[in-house]
Formats: sequence, C-alpha cells, structure tokens
Amino acid sequence: MWDEDFGRIQARTNRTVLAFDLLNGEVAELIAPDIIAVGCNDEFIVVKQNPCMVGDGTIDRTTTNYFIVKLIPEPTWSERRKGVVGPSLAARRNGIQGPMSKEEFERLAVTIKLPDFSKFFPEVK
Repeated sequence: MWDEDFGRIQARTNRTVLAFDLLNGEVAELIAPDIIAVGCNDEFIVVKQNPCMVGDGTIDRTTTNYFIVKLIPEPTWSERRKGVVGPSLAARRNGIQGPMSKEEFERLAVTIKLPDFSKFFPEVK
C-alpha cells in the first residue's frame, strides 16, 4: 500500500481508490476505482484511472482518465492535540483537477511541475 500524509491508495476487492484518512477510523474516497498508476511530489499527487462503468460497475479498460490532486498541508500531531483542525474534505475535493484526457494532462504538466508516475497497480482480471 502506498501512503502519504495526504491520503492513501487502498486496494479493496481488487479495485484501487485514492482515499483520505479522516483520522477517526474512517476513510473518504476521493478518486474512485480503478487507479492504475500514481506519482507524488511535495505539491501534487498524479493519478491515472480506468473508470467504472455506470450500472454494472465493471472497469472500462478502453478509457483512461488523469487527475491532479493538490496536496494540502496537515497539522502535526502536536497541533492536533492542541485543537488545530485540518482541511475539510470539501477543501480536499476542491483540490482535485479531473478527470481529464491524456492530452489535457500533458498540457498542464508543461506549465506546472508534476511528478512522474512511479507506482503502478496491476489490472483487475
């Protein structure tokens, strides 16, 4: 499992999602299945996804979506003990650009320093 302060990649029932740890024993899904690749730097997480088909929930392997997720700093554990609250789930969702095509993603990658895809997840058979 790939894990960052921002959130985590979770593999559930052979489907991979980007989820944010709510720090109360629950996680909130930010990008739905099926994530096939991710990368991360100090500012962004990049995500490559094959979406689920509406209705039957099968994975559409003919379509690839791209997402850019802006990392939002978290309070430290010491700050949390003092009552400092982290960014809301809505703020996190507002930091997501996508889904977008490969061409749109590549145009943005030229203007902002995006990380390379560095972690790849096996396809669901």
